[in-house]
Amino acid sequence: MMLTGEWKEQIKQLLGDRDRLQKTQFEYVITDCKTVTFCVIDKLDSKLRDRVGQLTKEYNRVSLELKSSRQENLDLSLKLEKSNAFMSHDFEQKVFRLQEEVTELHRQKGDVGPCNISWFI
Repeated sequence: MMLTGEWKEQIKQLLGDRDRLQKTQFEYVITDCKTVTFCVIDKLDSKLRDRVGQLTKEYNRVSLELKSSRQENLDLSLKLEKSNAFMSHDFEQKVFRLQEEVTELHRQKGDVGPCNISWFI
């Protein structure tokens, strides 16, 4: 007959043996799964690092393009302002000359008008 503590020890021993047996049968699966998981994570990490590097290069390239485009836009705006100022000045000069010409024509018409009236009298 077993003592009250012995049957507990025997069950504990049997459960421990069963755990060791079942654990060793599946230990390689767990180890392989961990290895595969780490390999996949390493590959993904490597791909992510490569993609981050590519995106960083593209960002830098686009930033330089943007800076260049802004400078070109500024240069063209300044060129347009100068051109508009020159054209505006040129048009002002033309209008001034035409006004002088109109004024001169009015003077000539005024000078000719009294002569024509006295000629008819």
